[in-house]
Amino acid sequence: MNTDTLKVTSNEELPSGWKYDSIRTILKVKHGRNQAKVQVENGLYPILGSGGKIGEAKEYLWSRPSVLIGRKGTINKPQYYETPFWTVDTLFYTHIKDNHIPKWVFYLFQAINWLKYNEASGVPSLSASNIEAVKVKIPPIQEQKRIADILSIWDLTIELKESIIKDKERYLQSIIQRFKRGLIQKNSLDNWKSTKLKEVFKIRNVKNFESDDLKLYSFTIEDGVSPKTERYNREFLVKGDKKYKLTKYNDLVFNPANLKYGAISVNKNHNDVLISPIYETLYIKDENKYDIDFFKYFLTTSEMISFYKSKVEGTLVERSAVKADQFLLFSIKVPDLETQKKVSKYLNLIELEITTIKKELELLKTQKKGLMQQLLTGKIRVQS
Repeated sequence: MNTDTLKVTSNEELPSGWKYDSIRTILKVKHGRNQAKVQVENGLYPILGSGGKIGEAKEYLWSRPSVLIGRKGTINKPQYYETPFWTVDTLFYTHIKDNHIPKWVFYLFQAINWLKYNEASGVPSLSASNIEAVKVKIPPIQEQKRIADILSIWDLTIELKESIIKDKERYLQSIIQRFKRGLIQKNSLDNWKSTKLKEVFKIRNVKNFESDDLKLYSFTIEDGVSPKTERYNREFLVKGDKKYKLTKYNDLVFNPANLKYGAISVNKNHNDVLISPIYETLYIKDENKYDIDFFKYFLTTSEMISFYKSKVEGTLVERSAVKADQFLLFSIKVPDLETQKKVSKYLNLIELEITTIKKELELLKTQKKGLMQQLLTGKIRVQS
């Protein structure tokens, strides 16, 4: 983007040529319809709900470019479609007036905090009238187009990064599977010995009170052992002193109840921390024989997650769990330490590359959000 085409305005003034008006001057909000009579297999048109595509239809409800937003449920994630579609009754679509650029409207909707306009105490809800009443800054159509073009470039870059990450993650999993099947080198599994996990790991069952030196951490499928966020900070509900489970660097941690969903990872926090006592914590018995990163990869594959799912205890799904004692009875094939380290080093390099690209992706999203806010408020002007 050529910065010579940008001009910064003051925070106070309405940019020259812009107007301040309600969304109803831009578009008309329309209701979706029940899809029962049009839904078919292999239909020509997508059926859209507030969370995205949910089926296919033989007919379309609207065929022109449109911005869609949830009426109930997910109300803060606008969608954009240029091709014909059908929407269900929990998703609004819009008739955008001819003197406005639909893609600019999409970015405008992204910048609005729709949760602020939630009308329900339970499931989040919006009404068409409230959406149309929201006041916004509206630039001339030529500037709308330039804003949309600039932000579309950012979106394409973000989509490319996301695609690269998915490809790299698939590649990592395929390499792990090839190692497991002995396809990297001929006869590479000849010396891989079937080993019960109880020969490798020991249960760590040390508990302590939270203190300045021992912080309480969360454990999630997405982030593993990580600092608590407001979302997971519910300790104020617990009255009195409570001991938590200690975990150290390179411990294997898993959630017995959610192991079947992939709640297992290695703690990579260099300081000792505390986690909920509901989690299981294991450590390597002999580091001269076993490499924790080797086990990190081979115990967290989709194949192993499926295996855990088949071994859960309990008759009710919500109570089914894999306890540490049962987990330690599982077996996997393990090579000598030198081979373990070679394998984990190679896989670590791929994972490091994925982590780096993910950081780049988050930076791009942050930059786009900041630029979008500046462009849509007229603080940055795009001149002809």
